[in-house]
Amino acid sequence: MIHVIVVDDQALIRGALSALIDLEDDMEVVAQAGNGHEALAAIEAHTSAHPGSEVPLVVIMDVEMPVMDGYEMVAKIRETDRLQPIVFASGMEDPSHVMRGYEVGVNNYIKKPYLPEELDAHVRALLRNINLGGRMENNTETYPIGRWKFNAEKASLSDAEGKNVSLTLLESQILRLLCRSMGETVGRDTILETLWPDVDYFYASRRLDVFITKLRKLLSADPAITISTIRGVGLRLDVEN
Repeated sequence: MIHVIVVDDQALIRGALSALIDLEDDMEVVAQAGNGHEALAAIEAHTSAHPGSEVPLVVIMDVEMPVMDGYEMVAKIRETDRLQPIVFASGMEDPSHVMRGYEVGVNNYIKKPYLPEELDAHVRALLRNINLGGRMENNTETYPIGRWKFNAEKASLSDAEGKNVSLTLLESQILRLLCRSMGETVGRDTILETLWPDVDYFYASRRLDVFITKLRKLLSADPAITISTIRGVGLRLDVEN
């Protein structure tokens, strides 16, 4: 069973979306919220009621809301939980809004209006990614990357000086794919099919570009580390000795 919290400031949309989700045999809407503040309380209540539960909780939310919007809510969540699955469902089409969402830590973005099948595909693809990322399986992979030590299980970077940098789930998954083939080109299609198999190629490719930009920025403290784009082929992680 997949538990879902639906967040939208319009009650009609919340109700309609919740009804669609509840039609799925293995999905259940456990709470609804009208803004980010209410949603944070709902997540906390659900976590308290299901401590240590392996049942996945997915948050599907609008972006533009009163009191606390989607961006602020995601940023609040990411302060303590880098892996909580969050999907933005919004009618905003400006690419800058999409990029801002990924920058604060949202996992997936689906544009309104959408078909029920689209939402279902996004949620299931996201949960498969979580499974790959280690929330549902024991992954103890660690990789040295220049000054950094990358812990794929904890989705974090650390250095000898004690500095720690937390990664989002997708940042960690992309970096792990690159680390596994350090010094070799990883096909762009391979990454997209691994992380977003059910998402339109154009949108998945844009998402990958956003996350690569973020990873380059995170790793830029060590000039020996480069993530190169091999045009028409893929991406390569290199560390100069």
